[in-house]
Amino acid sequence: MEHLRTDATIIEQRLINDAQTHTVLSVETFSRYNDGVIQASFLRAALPIELNYQDTPTESRLMLDLLRQMIRYRDRQQGEALAEFLLALACGRLRLVRDDIAKLRIELEGGLDGASAISIWLADCIVNRSAQLPDWE
Repeated sequence: MEHLRTDATIIEQRLINDAQTHTVLSVETFSRYNDGVIQASFLRAALPIELNYQDTPTESRLMLDLLRQMIRYRDRQQGEALAEFLLALACGRLRLVRDDIAKLRIELEGGLDGASAISIWLADCIVNRSAQLPDWE
């Protein structure tokens, strides 16, 4: 990722974030590299602005779809990184469009039977807004 920020030879492929440009990490990255450890690594290596999908409704919707899939398959390999994504949301590192957050909360209200204890706790924080959720209100 650091190479994409500093050395990418094709300027259109660089992760540039300044006063005039806002580049986010494509949700396709998480679909292409669907191993939970790799997904968690991308989440942790990304800068918060690279995970801020509030200004990109299409990418936000794709991220919501990915999260829904992880919730659906939380007890399988496809949902392995669910806790990492919920943590990124609860901490405000991962941000979605307001409507997508509302839809995610509804999805999480149904409970996460079979998920890890930390995923259940993080989901509860998100649903009950006890996490620091900047700009979501």
